[in-house]
Amino acid sequence: MDPTKAIELLSLILKAPYNFCDPDTLDAVKIGIHATKRLLTMRSYGINQALLPLPGERPIPDLAPSADRKQRLRESPLGREPRH
Repeated sequence: MDPTKAIELLSLILKAPYNFCDPDTLDAVKIGIHATKRLLTMRSYGINQALLPLPGERPIPDLAPSADRKQRLRESPLGREPRH
């Protein structure tokens, strides 16, 4: 399951008008929502510890550049500005 979908489902639990959860369960759901949002923020910054997949989450594809991509980057003008 995608973490964004998990946030959506957990939020529905909080909004349900027939919510029979005790206060501790509601607090746990809120913590889950905030923790998942923080995980997504950490992933957006490329923090290594956040890149591991969660239980039930599809593995994140390998985004490491291939040898061909690395060669194209070396040949590009990026990073070849004169140093002062």
